[in-house]
Amino acid sequence: MSSWGSESGNSVLTMFGNSSRAFSTVFDFYRDVDGDRLKLIGAISLAWNSLENRIDFILMQALGLRPEVAIHVDSRINGMDGKVAIIKEAAKPYLSNLDDKDSLRIRKSLNAIEDLKRIRDSIIHMRVNYPAQNTVRTYKRRGKENNVHASNESLNNAYALISQLEMEIRVIVVVMKILLEGLDFGTEEQVLSRRERLLEALDLHRDVQTLRESLPPPPLEPPPFDNLLASLYLGDGLGGLPSGVLGERPATAEATPPEEK
Repeated sequence: MSSWGSESGNSVLTMFGNSSRAFSTVFDFYRDVDGDRLKLIGAISLAWNSLENRIDFILMQALGLRPEVAIHVDSRINGMDGKVAIIKEAAKPYLSNLDDKDSLRIRKSLNAIEDLKRIRDSIIHMRVNYPAQNTVRTYKRRGKENNVHASNESLNNAYALISQLEMEIRVIVVVMKILLEGLDFGTEEQVLSRRERLLEALDLHRDVQTLRESLPPPPLEPPPFDNLLASLYLGDGLGGLPSGVLGERPATAEATPPEEK
C-alpha cells in the first residue's frame, strides 16, 4: 500500500507539475498525513461502529424482536436518531423498575449519542487540503460549509469520549438483558443473583459515565464558511495554508483566487 501511495503521489505531481491550479491537493493521504492522526481517525470510526452495533442490539431487546427479524427492522430505520428515539419509548416499562437516578443515567447515555454523532460525522466526512491542516472542511449543512478541528489532540479527545460512551452502551445491554429476564422471576436464589448482577452493572455504568463526563470536550466547532470558493482558497479559514501553497494569501475571505497562469 505504501508503494502504491508513493507511485500515486508521483503520478499526481507529474499530472499537475508546478501549476498553481494544483492547489493543495498534491499529496498522498496514506504517505503524507501524520500516522497518529490516521490511527485516531480509524479508531474513532471503529469505536462508533461498535457503539452503533450495540444500539441495534438494545433496539432488538427493547422491541422484543428475534435476531432474524431484528436485522430487517434496524436496517430500515433511517439514522441513529430514529433508533435512539424508539429505544427511549420501548424501554420505558423496563427502566421503570430502576431507581430514578439509575434510569436518568441511562437516558443521559442515550442523549449523549446525538452530540457525539455530530462530532463523529464531522471527523469521518472531513476533506483535508494539505497534510498538516488542523481545521478542516467537513460536511455541508443548510447551505454552509462546516469545519472541524482535526489536530491530534482534538481527535484524541473525540476518541476518548466516543470509546467511553461505547462502554456505557455496552453496559446498558447487560442491564437490559437482566431486566428482560424479570427481576422477580424464578427461585429466590435466582432472584437474588439477578438483583446482585443488576446492581453491579448499574454501578459500573455510573463509574464509566462519570469518567466520560470528566473528559475534556473537543474544541468548539469553528464557524462555517459563507463562501465555498473562499474556503477552497483559504484552506482552514483560520490559520491559512502553509507559505507557498497558493502563493499570496488574501487578506479577507471575500478576496478572489489568484489568476490562472
